[in-house]
Amino acid sequence: MVNEKVQVYGDVAILSYNYVGVTKDKDGKVESSLAKSTRVYVKKDGKWMLVHANFAAVN
Repeated sequence: MVNEKVQVYGDVAILSYNYVGVTKDKDGKVESSLAKSTRVYVKKDGKWMLVHANFAAVN
């Protein structure tokens, strides 16, 4: 997770970040993977609950 940004609006929080990872296929080939992600949380009864998540690959 890189370039994290958190925005809080009362009982709603938005987390956005870039994902950088490495994957290996069944043949052992290693590749980098990049994606952008957004998560939306709502605070209910004093607990933050994830209510929406988006994960989009970057080509």
